[in-house]
Amino acid sequence: MLENLLEYYRKSDGATKKKILNTIFAEKLIVINGKVIEFIFTEPIKLILRISKSIANSKGKKEVDFDLMSFLKCECESEF
Repeated sequence: MLENLLEYYRKSDGATKKKILNTIFAEKLIVINGKVIEFIFTEPIKLILRISKSIANSKGKKEVDFDLMSFLKCECESEF
């Protein structure tokens, strides 16, 4: 479903669209003149984006040294 999330969202009814948006965004979206000006992602989405960024930064390396648990530990420690 994640691979085709946009297509799934477009075909969904209003209640399902709301559930999808609530899993992505932590607060209501602020829209002015048809443009979203402020948004905050939920923690799972923030984690996915950080992991994705780490993987993208490691492209081209022969060996990827990526351990999800150590990544989570490091992220949690840096927040405190």
